[in-house]
Formats: sequence, C-alpha cells, structure tokens
Amino acid sequence: GPHAPVLVLTTSRDRGRRRRLERKGVEVAVVPGGRGRISLKRALRLLWARGTRSLMVEGGAEALGSFLAARLVDQVALFRAPLLLGGRGSRPAFGGPDPAMIADALHVSPESPLVRKGSPAVFPWPRPRLFEVWYPRR
Repeated sequence: GPHAPVLVLTTSRDRGRRRRLERKGVEVAVVPGGRGRISLKRALRLLWARGTRSLMVEGGAEALGSFLAARLVDQVALFRAPLLLGGRGSRPAFGGPDPAMIADALHVSPESPLVRKGSPAVFPWPRPRLFEVWYPRR
C-alpha cells in the first residue's frame, strides 16, 4: 500500500547519501544551520512552504530543548507512565539552560491538566511566560 512521505532535513551536502535515500523514496532537503545542526526556523519555513500547518516534535531532551530555546513551542503534551526513572547520569526531559534557582523554574498551575489525573496531559503553554522563566527579559 501507499506509504507516508518521508522528508529528511540535513545540513550535509553529501550527494552519495542523498541519492541512496532518494532511490528508496525519501526526499532530502539541505537546511543550513550551525554546529552541524539544522536551523529550526529555516526547517519550519520549508515545512510551511510545503503545506505543513502542524508539527509534533517527539524527541529527546536536546531536540525538545532546542525547540524551547528557539521559542517554537505552542503546546506541550506530556505522557505519564507508572514508572520511576532517574539516577546519576539520567537525562532530563528537556535540555537547554538550567534555572539558576528553584524560583526560576517553570511553575505549573494547580488547574493545569499536568496536575490532574489521566494521561496524556495536553495543555497550552503560553510562550511569553515560558521564556521569561529561562530567558528573562533584560
């Protein structure tokens, strides 16, 4: 049957790798960025031009932290599981800069779906407040 389209965004201009992927039906787009990473804003502009109007980012701490730091988050969905994970060397859910003090951390209101029972917890996360916490206005 038909497959969902696959688009790979990369900073690499390696034509050999690109051709191998394209032979398998994968579309490849070069998106310039810095430090070996694509520019998220350029990537989103490319996706918008292709008709994408909604994007779910499912990733690790670095990917999620990159979207937060670039101020490209409209909503967060957190999925809870009956597991306790942690320990020395564990990775955080979100990468990015550390809050200097507990008071600098993002606070979730008691009315937030994050606090209520049930899963997943999906809630709008207003960008201005979020980034005042990690990136205070000067």
